[in-house]
Amino acid sequence: MTDYKDLANRLRERSVLLFPHHGEQTNYDADLMNLAADAIEVLQARLLMAEETVYELKTTAEHYKGCADDWYREACDYKAAVPKWISVTERLPDIEDDVLIYCERTGLSGAKYREIWLTDFKEFLHLGYKPIAWMPLPEPPKEEKA
Repeated sequence: MTDYKDLANRLRERSVLLFPHHGEQTNYDADLMNLAADAIEVLQARLLMAEETVYELKTTAEHYKGCADDWYREACDYKAAVPKWISVTERLPDIEDDVLIYCERTGLSGAKYREIWLTDFKEFLHLGYKPIAWMPLPEPPKEEKA
């Protein structure tokens, strides 16, 4: 990287050598060179501030990308853990499993799967229950110990 401070100092030194302050025109030229040197120093300070800001932004972006990656993994784990509806045409639950049933006309109900689904299915349908899907119930909440 260019050392702009050194460049500005050399520009000021050159203005004194070239224009030893004899007459109005030489003072004008020396002033221009000094103004250019001042502008170079200001630009160098702003460049350093911009570099620091870019570094901070990169660091912050990396932090949030890490957080986003963690949140995405947690969401995927959660999604995988959530029970999904299983069509009764696909398979039926195991006998005595506690399940959530979705019936065609009546909506949701909780039930323990029993052989009634198999043996008395016609009566089950007669009562207005036509199961179309089911899902296992999640684990019950654990009691917190005091």
